[in-house]
Amino acid sequence: MKARPKVAFAGLIATMLMGCSTAAAPSGVLTGKAWPCIGIVITGHSLPQATVSVYSGVHLVATQKVAAGGTYRLKLHPGRYLVTNAGRDIPSSSAHEVSLSSRSVTRVNLPDLCP
Repeated sequence: MKARPKVAFAGLIATMLMGCSTAAAPSGVLTGKAWPCIGIVITGHSLPQATVSVYSGVHLVATQKVAAGGTYRLKLHPGRYLVTNAGRDIPSSSAHEVSLSSRSVTRVNLPDLCP
């Protein structure tokens, strides 16, 4: 007879825990075309990959390498970000501020605007 109160108590705890779970807001998508930030290109040489970096404040939160002119696609939590193809030293000419909403698709192309 003691097994029933334990089962009922376990069911009560499980129900309470399900109600307490906090689901994160659905992600948004940041996408676009990216070219490497290399400045002048010498004819006859192939372009290196572009490195797309996404920052939240000073924290790097995502990075992806794509072929020059290729499409990047990153799933991120809703929020404000800085996206660039310039690496760690972020020149203002190549950085883009974006605000990403839940379940949204935000497009930002990153051309080679580096000096």
